[in-house]
Amino acid sequence: MISCNNNPIFKTTIEMNLKKRKVGSSLYGLGAPIYMNAVTYEVFGTKYDQTPGAITMNKFRELLDNHIHFSTFKEFPQNNTIIFKYDNTTFIKGNNKGKYQFYNEQNVKAWNK
Repeated sequence: MISCNNNPIFKTTIEMNLKKRKVGSSLYGLGAPIYMNAVTYEVFGTKYDQTPGAITMNKFRELLDNHIHFSTFKEFPQNNTIIFKYDNTTFIKGNNKGKYQFYNEQNVKAWNK
């Protein structure tokens, strides 16, 4: 992730994260849910949870796609995310080149393990 100095999204995310840590939020609760709250609050003026519905998410994507300062895409876990893009010419079932094999090769630890 790249950002500019004094990015209000990151500032709000950090503030929300620290507040949740004080009340003992789960590790997962300190990540994606807080980031979604902070981004939607700073960009759209309203804090949304992770599942605001397809109509709202499509509206967000349309607004962001038409803005010169943002770039976004819809993730399709597990094969098309911001950190992993499935390529059928490289990752062939049975050749040990799937997402989890790649993560193991790179010593990436799953957040829930």
